[in-house]
Amino acid sequence: METSVDTLVYQLEDDDTNVRWNTLQKLRRIAAVETSHFPVRNTRRFLQCVRRRIVGEEEPNVAIEALRLLSDVMVSLGDNVDQILSSILPHLIPNLPRKRKSQDPDGDSDDEKDILQEEMFQVFRKYTNVTNDLQAVADLLVNIGLGSGHGSVRETSLLVLMRLLDDRFQKRTMARGDSARSAIGRGDKALIVALVQAIIPALEDSNDKVVVAAEEAIAKLQSYWGSRFSSEVMKFLSSEDKRTLNEHHEPIADFFRACSIAPSPPPSPPQSSRPNSAASASSDRRMGSSSSSSPSKVHPLNAPDQLHFGFLKGDILTTLLTNTSNSNADWKKRAAAVEKLYAACKQVDVTTLRGATAEERAERMDELDGLFDILVRLTQDVDVHLVKRALQITQILFRKLSPPRQHANDGNDTEDDTPREIQKDAAFYMTKMLAPMVETSANFAGDDDEMEGFVYALLGQVFESGCVGVSLIEQVLSRTSLRHRRAQVREEALKVWMVLLLIAEREDLLPTKYAPSEDVVQTLGRLLGDTNAHVRDMAFETAAVLTTLCHCNIYALLEAFVDDEYVADRVDWAALRARLRRKHIPELRSNSALRLKSTAAVGSVSSSRMNRLLSSVEQSLDGNRSTTSEEGPTTVDIGDKLSALRKKMDQLRQPRTKRVRRPNSQENMATSAAQHSPQHLQSLQSDARNYEDRPLKSKFIERQKELEAGELSPSQPSPDERPIRPMATSGDPDQIYLNLGDQDAGDIDNNEQEPRYLEPHEITPLINSKQDLSKVLTQLRSEDWEANFDALSTVRRLAMHHASMIDAGKVHAIVVEILKQVPNLRSSVSKNALLALESMCSAFSRTMDSEVENIVPVLLKRCADSNAFVCESAAASLHAVVLKCSTPRVVAALGSHVSSKASPIRREVARGVHALILGLAVSIHASKDLSSILQLVGRCLEDSNNEVRDIAKQSVLYLHYKQRMSGERIKRYLPAAAQTKVDSVLSGKVGYAPPVLPAPSSGLDPASDLPSAPALKKREAPAAPVRAKKTTKPLSSRTSPPTSSNGTRSTVNAEELTRLETKLDSSNWKDRFDALNETTDFICSRASAVVESGQMLNLFDLLIKRLDDGNAKVNVLALECMNRIVPAVGSGMEQVLPNFVPAITKNLANARTSSLAQSVVQQLCAHADNRSLCQQVAIQARNSNSRVVPVLLDTLAQLTAQSVDDKSNYVLTRHVLPLALDLLKEAKSGVKEANSRLLRELRRTLGSAAVSSAASKLSTAQQDKLAAILR
Repeated sequence: METSVDTLVYQLEDDDTNVRWNTLQKLRRIAAVETSHFPVRNTRRFLQCVRRRIVGEEEPNVAIEALRLLSDVMVSLGDNVDQILSSILPHLIPNLPRKRKSQDPDGDSDDEKDILQEEMFQVFRKYTNVTNDLQAVADLLVNIGLGSGHGSVRETSLLVLMRLLDDRFQKRTMARGDSARSAIGRGDKALIVALVQAIIPALEDSNDKVVVAAEEAIAKLQSYWGSRFSSEVMKFLSSEDKRTLNEHHEPIADFFRACSIAPSPPPSPPQSSRPNSAASASSDRRMGSSSSSSPSKVHPLNAPDQLHFGFLKGDILTTLLTNTSNSNADWKKRAAAVEKLYAACKQVDVTTLRGATAEERAERMDELDGLFDILVRLTQDVDVHLVKRALQITQILFRKLSPPRQHANDGNDTEDDTPREIQKDAAFYMTKMLAPMVETSANFAGDDDEMEGFVYALLGQVFESGCVGVSLIEQVLSRTSLRHRRAQVREEALKVWMVLLLIAEREDLLPTKYAPSEDVVQTLGRLLGDTNAHVRDMAFETAAVLTTLCHCNIYALLEAFVDDEYVADRVDWAALRARLRRKHIPELRSNSALRLKSTAAVGSVSSSRMNRLLSSVEQSLDGNRSTTSEEGPTTVDIGDKLSALRKKMDQLRQPRTKRVRRPNSQENMATSAAQHSPQHLQSLQSDARNYEDRPLKSKFIERQKELEAGELSPSQPSPDERPIRPMATSGDPDQIYLNLGDQDAGDIDNNEQEPRYLEPHEITPLINSKQDLSKVLTQLRSEDWEANFDALSTVRRLAMHHASMIDAGKVHAIVVEILKQVPNLRSSVSKNALLALESMCSAFSRTMDSEVENIVPVLLKRCADSNAFVCESAAASLHAVVLKCSTPRVVAALGSHVSSKASPIRREVARGVHALILGLAVSIHASKDLSSILQLVGRCLEDSNNEVRDIAKQSVLYLHYKQRMSGERIKRYLPAAAQTKVDSVLSGKVGYAPPVLPAPSSGLDPASDLPSAPALKKREAPAAPVRAKKTTKPLSSRTSPPTSSNGTRSTVNAEELTRLETKLDSSNWKDRFDALNETTDFICSRASAVVESGQMLNLFDLLIKRLDDGNAKVNVLALECMNRIVPAVGSGMEQVLPNFVPAITKNLANARTSSLAQSVVQQLCAHADNRSLCQQVAIQARNSNSRVVPVLLDTLAQLTAQSVDDKSNYVLTRHVLPLALDLLKEAKSGVKEANSRLLRELRRTLGSAAVSSAASKLSTAQQDKLAAILR
């Protein structure tokens, strides 16, 4: 397209009617192509322009076209579809009646008004179907429509509401029959009750037409509910409503009889044309056909002896069909029913499931459609365990229903594309489950590897069986998942497509002349120009698989079939040609998942197809087959051989270079030569990078010459005498060696130390900045981690002192390489990459806007890392992105992760939003992004995690108390549920605490911010004198509170204690800071008296508050003081452990205070009562986040090893062992490793018999895990 979508949106405001109408036509054509994502930047402004073309448009044709455009784009708006409910639908309700008067004598205007009214209804209908939220639309029609002052609006609102209700209930009612009308779900019942309560006042309306419409609406609601409508609904009505309803009983009864005897609608289309029919209706219809032929008044699902599908009891099916809400009661019933269904599917015989005779087999296979409808719905359940059970049931049914495997070459070389009658068999049901399985895999991608692997294993079994043809699966993916509105689902569907092709080629299931259909090729063309970068990358990989593996001329097919100019312009044809020239394709893992980072050549292709490989690639790129000489090697073959020789030379040179730099070179050379066998070198060569673009000269040869130029010293210095390697003054890593001066080459490797990060004063200008800038990208892409580290330090110096030399294109290239280093397994490189990213954001700010979408997900994931210092750097980098980049980009990037399944990610999103609010400060009142920011705050207020909610509460308090923003303005942009939470926050129950923002990498030492030097000396006072007393009593495992110097116990000065308590609770942080030092000295000098006085609980309540103080200095000092107080109090800590341990655990979760909190925990292990501490730590381990759990489990393992008596063993058996067994199902590696250590320690302490007895109730899988750990 010559004109972008955003330009077309501006043209909607043109004064010329023809321009507006033509613009709407163009937008509708784009919407017909972009079915997955509508490419408009500002969705809110686009919807406002469309609304003005509907509501304020004088020309009916333009308004009709705008309504049709709205219906077209509704599916592709994604999460932004909710804006239609708030910004467009309320404005349509007053215009629903035919208000425009006819001025055309021919009557054309009346026809236009009828069409306009029908299109408005279709918008309401489409929104209800897309969002599945009839409740929200009904609320609008009741609140705005029935509350209108115009009788025609009230009447039309009731008519629209009845039509929407007919769409939802009529088909289900006609399919089930009268006896099944009472089987509607709880959500539907609640909706009907609410509508009855809202419509009854309309029975007393002054407009007769409104009264008639209200009577008909209540009659319809009664027909949907069934015979028990009067008895069940009346109990929700007031006495006045009952009296009003009784007055209109006769007309309502007449309407009810008319609804009951109304002719049934024509039968619905067959299943092949309606793949997404309602699961409940189809299943009940088939259940009715399988029941007894004689009429019965008993509901077919409640028949006592009836088996559905030949093996399933009716009560199980009833539960699965009716208990579909997310309430706790329905979830428990649904979970129990799924387990029964799983057991029944495992036990059922194949003959019973498929049927004995041909007629019975056809009938039984037709009935199973209802069961698979249930499984489709279960894959979308909120409970992960039910989703996994649904997949396991699908796997069992597939194995029992699938026929013996049929190869593609067993008599059929090509697939029959001619239309044929749909036969319901294993292939039919697997294609039906394909889209839900792809969406399930996308939902768990990156969060639950076990679930994702199980989905791919099931898909691999289906593909390997050959029961479903490759073309059929491609068509299903093209119609469903590849056009999905979520980018993650489209990306996952492309992976599944590649898995299909790889398995089909491996199992020889591809037809001889395979080629994707025209519709599939057009879908691939749209994905090659997708707005999401990950989807585009997967589309390029898919095209490479089609070309390299399937020998399909995909480039020519794309040129022939992609005839839409808009799609063709969005495809990067040059990049596609470059990708198709590379022969590397993804590989299959053992579980049928995809390995995308493999760079090995396609060695799995058979030798008979290898000769056609190069010709097929060139044919795809150039459109004609290039001939290759069979007598001699081609230029491509020579290039491949040269590349292989270069890689092998590099691999052979690298170990020799290391041997030259080592001491005792003769012994180590022999050892290294023995390690690198020819097989090992071959494996290294196969895993190496593609060096085709590198110069032929090896850098290892140059390095070896430099080393050989110097003389090796015969005697090596001792480790203690080795000089520290200075840091390079330039970005060139070779200068690290050149700066050593007179040091010989033998000392270079011996003196290697871990590179350190540049301090703020060390970020100096570069001497040769142009040369360093030209080398920095090569160093970032290097395989040497030290070169990566030095390059990142160079980036920091370039960003601070030479930003003017770096253009926008170079910024993008550098940021892309930095983001690749952030997830580096070497934490020092990862942290340095985060520091470099922070420097780039500070230096280039707005230039980084285009990178925010890619930066924020990486930083959020790193902020949730268990490594404390990496987590802190990631938080500082995210803070820099939030403050330096443009607000709309930051809000959009954070908003896409506010619904993440990982609570640490959501917590960091909430912190990012809070930092954004603080950064905007006063300007937030006039910010155009205020509504988007407050919507994010509202979603965080409704989060299930308490940390996320607490941060959102602080954001609300800051806006209200610091920025003087009224509560009504805050609630204006929030949904009803969040508005009540805002009222609760502003009611005074929660106090505002000033935030502690992450310190930037360029900041000074935090110790410099402390109030005075004496305070520093107090904080640095060692606790050694107190702990030294423990060594004088080797027979006691715990110390008691010490006595005074003269041997008598000290008394407590009540006045001094009161003064300290008042000062600890002061509103001035400096007073609280000084009070902590004074209180610590007070407790350590008279610990036994404090314990015995009864004042310890009150004093520690105030000290525990300081452990969560809003001031960072006070919080840190409180932890340092606890390192002195805990040894002094000793076993007296047992009184305060229930409140003290949770406070310490919260500090363990904070990266800033984690190390100090761990020190306090060690003091508790050494001095507090073992049994009480075990119990409290076990309680916290059950409820803490995954970052803290490994530390708590290691603490429990330490306490378990210190257990010496039966009472301690009772605590271990009662609290610790059940915790360890429950954590066997934990998937995170850190928790699993810590739990394994705890289980081994428990076995050594309690014995194998006690552990085996406690594990007897576990499942077989968990018992196998336990046996593997204890083996």
